[in-house]
Amino acid sequence: MLQGFYWESYRHGHPERSEFQGFGNKKWYEIVADLAPKIREGRFDLIWLPPPSYAGAYSAGYNPKEYFNLSNTYGNFDQHRLMLEKLLGNGIEPMADIVINHRDGKDGTWATFKDPDWGTWAICKNDKAFSDPRSEVYNTPMEKRGADEEETKEYAPQRASTYSYGDFRDIDHTNKTVRSDIIRYLLQLKSMGYRGWRYDMVHGYHARRVAQYNRASQPTFSVGEYDWDKQGEQRGWVWYTGTTPGDLKTSSCVFDFSTKSTLQGNKDNYVALYGFGNGIGLVGDDTDGVAWKNRAVTFLENHDTGYRTNEDDTPQKVIEAINF
Repeated sequence: MLQGFYWESYRHGHPERSEFQGFGNKKWYEIVADLAPKIREGRFDLIWLPPPSYAGAYSAGYNPKEYFNLSNTYGNFDQHRLMLEKLLGNGIEPMADIVINHRDGKDGTWATFKDPDWGTWAICKNDKAFSDPRSEVYNTPMEKRGADEEETKEYAPQRASTYSYGDFRDIDHTNKTVRSDIIRYLLQLKSMGYRGWRYDMVHGYHARRVAQYNRASQPTFSVGEYDWDKQGEQRGWVWYTGTTPGDLKTSSCVFDFSTKSTLQGNKDNYVALYGFGNGIGLVGDDTDGVAWKNRAVTFLENHDTGYRTNEDDTPQKVIEAINF
């Protein structure tokens, strides 16, 4: 799997913004479409693409406003569709970045949701929007709010409930209308040309919801971004994402942050890297006699974790990590 974007990708093709002029005139979807043959030459099977929905005029996409609007800062609908066609035509399956933990309001609001239209009933009960006087939904009566964050006692009892994210509105996945609209969204993306999902911030909603969404949408591959330093919880999350309960082969994968951090924190310290017999991180975890490596997605960097240079601009030992 190739990550097909970086944090500044949305700045490409917007010369009307003076601060973006150094990124050229070609939008990101056009760039990826042109590179499809090269990506095929690199023998990549999958490409993880940025969030596909409209999130404002200039946005990386992690604050989705209109789920069903597939024109965004990376390109318009036609450029979006052409990129997917080019990738598929070269034997590369596109994966969408699915941001359904939270949602942003329309036109600078906190909670005015359009496309699909949701009310305050779609927002978790104790969301910041209900307690912040700056919000247009401040002090909404309890009966007009969504449910509490779901409990995670099955796989993260010390956490008590799913993560509450203050920057945008926490979506209530216990609501049937919300789940129905999310499934409609995933099916729309499949008809557009996407074949798999990278679920963003999955510690913010229950693992059973991923099982429901995967069962309905049948992706060829899915992977979740679970809280980076919680390897034990990641195991449990993977287990409860199974579309067939108890069958790990039907579970979603998860990004193996612990292997990444151990590799970076122990350069040249081979005792630390090989001292556990089975390896490091989730790839070396055999808790309960389960080969969790079969659902671990190893990686060296992504758009969140930084660049492949040290603070003094000297290169990090990426080749050593690849060889490991």
